[in-house]
Formats: sequence, structure tokens, C-alpha cells
Amino acid sequence: MTSAEEVVAYETDWMQTGSEVEAMRRAVARAGNPLAPPDNWIDTLSPFSEQRLQQDQTASQHVAGAR
Repeated sequence: MTSAEEVVAYETDWMQTGSEVEAMRRAVARAGNPLAPPDNWIDTLSPFSEQRLQQDQTASQHVAGAR
């Protein structure tokens, strides 16, 4: 259940940032949850997400290797 304080904090974040996504990200961080999945995380229920995560990791490795 969401408390009134959480709702106020979320709406304040949304107004300050102008971004609902950033407000959600801040709410996740406030709750003490990590903002990124574990390195070995695979979403078996959403193949697109799994594929995108793997592509992002591959791209990051290429960028890191090019430095």
C-alpha cells in the first residue's frame, strides 16, 4: 500500500523533474531498491527486454574496449 507521504514525494519529484520516468526512478531508489538489474538477470517473461538488455551489455563492452 502506498502512503500519503510516498504519493507527495512522487508528485513532488514529477513536478521538479518534469519526468514521470525520473519520478518513478526516484521512488524506486527511495524504497531502497537497486536501479539496475543484477548482471546475471534475464527476464524470461519478456523476450524483448532480455534481448535489449543483452544488446545494451554488448554495446557497453564494445565502448569500454574502444577506450
